[in-house]
Amino acid sequence: MKPATATQWIAWRSLAAAGALLAGTLAVGPAAGSDCTAWSGEPSPLPRVDSRDPFSAQWALLRSNELARKAELAEDSDPTESHHLWEHLLCIDPSNTAAQLGLTRTETAQRLPPAPPTVSAAPPSRKVTEARAAPKPTAADPSGAAIIDWSEIDARFAVAEELFYDALFRDAMSVLRGLREQLDKHQDLRGGDERRERLEILSAMLLLSLGERAAAHASLARALDKNPALELDPKLTSPKVQRALEAVRSSRTAKN
Repeated sequence: MKPATATQWIAWRSLAAAGALLAGTLAVGPAAGSDCTAWSGEPSPLPRVDSRDPFSAQWALLRSNELARKAELAEDSDPTESHHLWEHLLCIDPSNTAAQLGLTRTETAQRLPPAPPTVSAAPPSRKVTEARAAPKPTAADPSGAAIIDWSEIDARFAVAEELFYDALFRDAMSVLRGLREQLDKHQDLRGGDERRERLEILSAMLLLSLGERAAAHASLARALDKNPALELDPKLTSPKVQRALEAVRSSRTAKN
């Protein structure tokens, strides 16, 4: 059997998804055969968003949002894991349309032949995985400095920032840990310093939101190491972060 071409693969994916929708596979409720047992760390029995208990319903809503975020991030890299996450989300929120659609997409993706190893001209997905986050070295510029394609790392920054603004602080911090490892490997390359500065600022914002003041100040100190004249946009950062930066700057000035 000849390997599928890129056009055939895309066509198969579109037709399979459309067929699943037309066949009515998006039935309301957990998928057939899904196990709605509480996972480790979850209350048992598993609460649902339609629970009469306000506390249980609120927990279920927050948990469903967290599962949706993780399922979306895993869809491209691990459709099987994403499928399990969507299934579990439907146990908590049986009428969640996004989860029903995600379940169909990932079920279809698991049945499709592998995509051909071609390079797409489309921009990288925002759901970039840790394995794809390494920058790609290219040629050197006339000055002799290495040039790096930072597009995938920048996409990971966008994911981390979105998680932060959705108040998924722990998930955002996990993304930043992966970015820090990548930047440590390429810190001497052109463009590395500005991204390190961005990393430390976002880390400080997350740490302050988690109440970890000392660690946040350490991140801001590292950002000032990269850019002593650092100023934060007041439209994008809270007064708490602004005050923390000035406190760190003042402390450094006093020591000098």
